[in-house]
Amino acid sequence: MKRFWEGLLYGGGCLFELARGIIFLAVALVLCHFFIATIFIVDGESMEPNFQNGEVLLVEKISYLVSDPQRGDALVVKFPGDPEKKKYFKRIIGLPGEKVQISDGKVFINDKRLYESYIPETIKTAPDGEWLLLGEEYF
Repeated sequence: MKRFWEGLLYGGGCLFELARGIIFLAVALVLCHFFIATIFIVDGESMEPNFQNGEVLLVEKISYLVSDPQRGDALVVKFPGDPEKKKYFKRIIGLPGEKVQISDGKVFINDKRLYESYIPETIKTAPDGEWLLLGEEYF
């Protein structure tokens, strides 16, 4: 019986190999979640018709380590003033240094109309307003 427990504890047993594999897998999944990709569930209808409420997405995180976000990119963000720290799935339309204006449901970037091919013409953007994006601000 002593031999059985020694084999189990010091690497000779099947149970030890299984436990080691499970621990390795758990560590790999946690690192993947924080640094490479994570799962996100779309909550709400603001991204329709492209992304539906309840749709499950795999969101990769590596792209923005080597490049800046671009207009049209869809990404997961935290709203700075949200006490619940909820994550939102949104699309970038304005880049740092640009003037974004919404008027009569249409979006203008630096006084030029933005045509968003991923949104049907019947969908209007709200609310009306004008914003000047600084430094690292995106809209």
